[in-house]
Amino acid sequence: MRIIVCMKQMADGSFNPFDTSALECALQLMPDQITLLTMGRPEAASWLEELTRLGPVDAVLLSDMAFAGSDTLATSYVLSCWLRRETYDLILCGRQSIDGETAQVGPELAAMLGLELVPRVMGAKTEGRHLICKTRTGHIRTGFPALLTVERAWDIRFPCLFAQKGKLQIMSAENLGADPARCGLMGSPTQVIRSCENTGGRRNCQMIAPRDICKIIRKALEKNEDGFCKIQNAEEKSEEKLPFLWITDPVLETVAGRLAKQVYLVPLDLTENKTLSKEQLHSFAELVRRSNPPAVLFPSDWRSRYAASAVAALLETGLCADCTALSVEGGELHMIRPAFSGSLTAIIRCRTRPAMATVRTLESKEETLILSVGKGAVSCKKQILEWADRCQGAVTATRACVENGEFSYEEQVGLTGRNVSPKVYVALGISGAVHHIVGMECSGTVIAVNLDPEAPIFRYADYGICCDITEFCRHILSLTDTAEK
Repeated sequence: MRIIVCMKQMADGSFNPFDTSALECALQLMPDQITLLTMGRPEAASWLEELTRLGPVDAVLLSDMAFAGSDTLATSYVLSCWLRRETYDLILCGRQSIDGETAQVGPELAAMLGLELVPRVMGAKTEGRHLICKTRTGHIRTGFPALLTVERAWDIRFPCLFAQKGKLQIMSAENLGADPARCGLMGSPTQVIRSCENTGGRRNCQMIAPRDICKIIRKALEKNEDGFCKIQNAEEKSEEKLPFLWITDPVLETVAGRLAKQVYLVPLDLTENKTLSKEQLHSFAELVRRSNPPAVLFPSDWRSRYAASAVAALLETGLCADCTALSVEGGELHMIRPAFSGSLTAIIRCRTRPAMATVRTLESKEETLILSVGKGAVSCKKQILEWADRCQGAVTATRACVENGEFSYEEQVGLTGRNVSPKVYVALGISGAVHHIVGMECSGTVIAVNLDPEAPIFRYADYGICCDITEFCRHILSLTDTAEK
């Protein structure tokens, strides 16, 4: 068995941790050969060579100035040029990169190569000529060849002390026979118009004592306001409108109505625990091709994200993920999304038709109080769950807590998780990374508890408590004990 592992090198030289997880998954399947596939700068060669010491591993580096500036579609095209020349049983990709966080390359590659896609894999084992995959939504049995997108569920091993390096091959655009018009900036349909620092959601934080928190929560819950944002601002006010556009879910009707004169609902059959088949994706793409709408909008749930990526690849058009705002300027759709782990906001246009986007919207869940657990509070999970039970609150978590297995993906709040807007949001041991903030910034009253007085989370909170989380949890449970008596 031969497995191809697609890997992305980050700005600091290390490889994307989702991709190193995919490599460890491949190693544990014990294939005859593993080939690492990377598109990047020549400097990536030495890093790849180190990884070839881990087992029966060789590496291919696709490196050419023609590849510079590639978006997800152009990246997928370049990778597919090499993959079409090869024979393999499996392709493994990390679910997403930790910088772009679009989760598009895996589904786009699968669509380009006509492979079955198994998303969000957390475990895998061979069974004859089949693969049994444990995913976030259950077990899936697939044949070969197939493409898997892998969660951050494995820690990469260290090489043996005397392990030898495997073979490394470097290939250019000419070697691949790649069309220069489909590579790099020239071949990237999405184009960043401008970007700026992401300062959304900042508040004036008032520091309080732990003993005051129950009173503040009670007063906030008694208010009539539902949240800091009345609605998720997924559209910007604009005098212009598109003649029409498509949406794939009724949840986008309000957003689309502000962007187009006519809105057509063309639903995808995305039910619980189900992804679309290759045939369904091709049928939908053909329908879009014939009707040629200016834009197609999808929700940002994981099923819609995978479907949108595949359709974009089949249509060779641009897709912008996790848009927090949309506008129409100069007769075209402009898409606004967080970039570089949420530290920047980018305004993006699509040079091809249709423009496609997945759009973040507020959930309809009626949670009034959320206790959210960060890495700094995970050791107090039991006490936090007890507190939530006493005050009838919901419990969510950051991505770090989900990735270490303490919480489920459905409980994750942030750029790649849920969008919540409770009356009260209590951030416990959360540092305040912007990719988490974008998922909770529409909350009514935000209370942050953190030992670090300089933690960024305090910039996005109405009230702050600077203390040890363990001491805080002990104190809050004693307060609720007293209140119950």
